[in-house]
Amino acid sequence: MRSRIVGSKQAPFSRVCRDLDGFPVFAQHSNQMLDQNPYLKFLTACHELEAQDSNALDLVGEKLLGYITVQYAKELTLTVTECMRIKTVASPATIHRKIAELTQEGWIATLFDGDKRRTKYLAPTPKAIKYFEKISKIMVKSSLQA
Repeated sequence: MRSRIVGSKQAPFSRVCRDLDGFPVFAQHSNQMLDQNPYLKFLTACHELEAQDSNALDLVGEKLLGYITVQYAKELTLTVTECMRIKTVASPATIHRKIAELTQEGWIATLFDGDKRRTKYLAPTPKAIKYFEKISKIMVKSSLQA
């Protein structure tokens, strides 16, 4: 059901939404929702971490870095070409640009198989591993506080 948000002077942190028939639907917002939901706590902590870090990843970069790191952890190192085929991340052109940015910013490294320089393999750097360790600690802390 779609609704549109209309300004309200009801209670603090409340909004009046109207459904398609024009009937008001009230939604109360409170910290209780955050206290009861570990995932929302996790997201809040991640947002705070991003606000502190001037080199924070954008959504496409984070998703691509996560994909590369997971495959690397499975000992399935991806090539640039394989990454560009991942439809759930972005278009091939965007992925190629993002690979260049992540490499330049020190999140991923390109590796070669011996003397073969045609195929570039992608691997997370220690910076990326530390980032995921930090996110993991936040996730565990958020789930324990529930």
